[in-house]
Amino acid sequence: MAGGMTQDADQAAINLAAPIRDGDHVHIAAVGETSVPAAGGSGEQIQSGQAGGSGLVNINTATASELQELPGIGPVLADAIVAWREENGGFSAPEELMEVSGIGQATFEKLRDHVVV
Repeated sequence: MAGGMTQDADQAAINLAAPIRDGDHVHIAAVGETSVPAAGGSGEQIQSGQAGGSGLVNINTATASELQELPGIGPVLADAIVAWREENGGFSAPEELMEVSGIGQATFEKLRDHVVV
């Protein structure tokens, strides 16, 4: 309904299957674009893996490899995050990471400033 992608859009830069919510701002970068404009309004910016070029990792779209770049997250926890996300339809808030087996308050505190949903 939004009219589709522009001719300059880098279609490989976005996960087309990622869930979005009402009010989200979806930015699909142009081929070769490195900076991403800030989200307008109250919506959040959605990209694959990293959110808004800010270095924040979107825990709803990041791959297990991308999750392993977070402090305190190794292969086992990365796989557990992906499994929880698939079983529960994604995260609605970063705090839900504490529902993943193996992530407690201390681990979440290390992650808090590095993740978005």
